Amino acid sequence: MRKIKFTNGEYYHIFNRGVDKREVFLNEGDNLRFLNYIKEILDFEAKPFSRRLSLKGAVELISYCLNPNHFHFILRQVKVGGISNFMHLLATSYTMFFNAKYQRSGSLFQGPFKAVKIDSNEHLLWVSAYVNANAQIHGLTNDAANYKWCSYPEYLGFSAENFCQHKDIIIKQFKDKEQFESFMHDCIITMKEKKELQKYLVD
Repeated sequence: MRKIKFTNGEYYHIFNRGVDKREVFLNEGDNLRFLNYIKEILDFEAKPFSRRLSLKGAVELISYCLNPNHFHFILRQVKVGGISNFMHLLATSYTMFFNAKYQRSGSLFQGPFKAVKIDSNEHLLWVSAYVNANAQIHGLTNDAANYKWCSYPEYLGFSAENFCQHKDIIIKQFKDKEQFESFMHDCIITMKEKKELQKYLVD
């Protein structure tokens, strides 16, 4: 049983990875299908695969990043059960698609999704930087601003997408784009240094 209880109006860092650390996004088509499922579930203006997936108004998407073997979200719960229902529909729909496409069976993700409650504004800013720049922190790109499968280009106005409809909760805390980019730059450096140090730590 999940220890964390999701509360309406609160923000949560949500993440999961492929079973046995396997890649779950093998090509651009996989990434697009995963994102389209999110749009359908949140009832954006996208052609639905099935109206049964709609959970319009249940959660708000703040930021996201899809890496080959894992993903990260920041979600705000709006309706009771919103996050749990959203994640269940997303994982189930995508697993069915992936298994049919690649002729496999069984679980695709490593158990239930992980969730951490974001308990302060400072925590929200820090986690938003971590999620937006996750691909760069992991060395998948030299600049997260150019990474197609995260929300950072949208935050910077480089993308026509309005996928994260509530990103203003982050952006409006900075006086301009330059201050926001400076904050992101400093966070990325700190996070990459911390990740490098973890290689040498022994529990």
